[in-house]
Amino acid sequence: MKNQRVVKTEKILANGMKVILLYKKDYVQSLFMIGIPAGGRNVLDIDSNTKEVSAHPSGCAHYLEHQNFRLNGQDVTPQLAAMQAQTNAFTSYSETCYYVSTSADVYGPLGLLIDFVQTLDITQNTVDKEKGIILSELHMDQNQPESRIFHETFRSLYRNVYLKNDILGTDEDISNMTVKDLQDFYSQFYDPSRLVLIGVTGQDPTAIMEFIEKKEQAFPSSAGLKKSLKPYFDEEPDIPARSEFSLNMDVYEPYQAIGVKLHKAPSIKEALRRDYIVNFWLDSLMGPLNPDYQKWLDERILSQFSGAEADITEDYGYMVFYSQTSRPQAFVDLVNELLDKKPLVDQKTFEALRIMNRANSIRALDHFESLALDHIRGSFGGYDPMELPDEYASISLDEINNTIRSLDLSNRVNTSIRPFETELEEPYENEADDESSKEK
Repeated sequence: MKNQRVVKTEKILANGMKVILLYKKDYVQSLFMIGIPAGGRNVLDIDSNTKEVSAHPSGCAHYLEHQNFRLNGQDVTPQLAAMQAQTNAFTSYSETCYYVSTSADVYGPLGLLIDFVQTLDITQNTVDKEKGIILSELHMDQNQPESRIFHETFRSLYRNVYLKNDILGTDEDISNMTVKDLQDFYSQFYDPSRLVLIGVTGQDPTAIMEFIEKKEQAFPSSAGLKKSLKPYFDEEPDIPARSEFSLNMDVYEPYQAIGVKLHKAPSIKEALRRDYIVNFWLDSLMGPLNPDYQKWLDERILSQFSGAEADITEDYGYMVFYSQTSRPQAFVDLVNELLDKKPLVDQKTFEALRIMNRANSIRALDHFESLALDHIRGSFGGYDPMELPDEYASISLDEINNTIRSLDLSNRVNTSIRPFETELEEPYENEADDESSKEK
């Protein structure tokens, strides 16, 4: 999709930082985001050239995100607020991102973002003070059924792939985190040659690029591109780690999920295409375009917290069906029937979903945070997200249905969360037999 309203400027600076500015004349707000190619997955990493493996405590990326809003011994948040700017950050499995947004002058907030992200200002005291906060965040997340149902499904699906681990880390690793742990992680991943800075703005992109380039002169690269790092883990078998998991929580109605282990993709281009196709199919099954969808709602098999999603990358592939439901067994039976029958997409649904997806890609141009994140992921993955709508538009109905026919949907796991008053009082899990867990 060639959108003439958005002008893209891209440059690799002298220190190796990649800068992408997305300019649109009628943008009133500006957002700037710095992305680091490290997240919850980076516990063990291997250098593709030397085959050297480096190790970090789990949760390092997220812990560092909490610590990194400091500059010259001060929290930068009040300074940014005084500049009429808001700031935030997040850590996923694959990246950590820091961003500022403002409708006022961009140079103060942008300059401060550049400075604090690329200046590690921590002490053992600041690290120790953060431990209680992060442990509390971890425990709160573990007690949220909406997130717990996904965490346990991933732990059932994977023996080796990093999705089985919590992005926040473990109690033990968080409790024992040191300054040196964070310094080592920072030096390995926060070198400017690894960073991507995205700007989404209606202000002069030429002047902004000159400002960024001048600021970055203070941050020369120390590592360059000498190391080509990627997550290290043993080859993942086809068979899931466990076929079932159930536990009791303080919930009013049960939560149920069915996870399906899919094959990983051989390349990023194939991953993006296959991911789109599988999610397209799931939207046709578990949304209002399916004539049976309202019936499933009326029968209380589905609820407001129901759906299906897939993620296919070069490291893994999965789909998850989930619902808070008063009829968990009916939900399990429904999903298994859909997976067994693999109902194909008809022409009418195909056209409707394709129009909806096209409209969503246009609306996404006005969602600054997701637009910036898409470009950060595209930069790390080696593709241009602005070209994806045209790539997806080339996918035919036949390709979608042929892909769905070819999927192996046999490797399934069943995850359930029940109210305390139900019969099950202790977590139950059914580990896959060791012999059957060997890769096919």
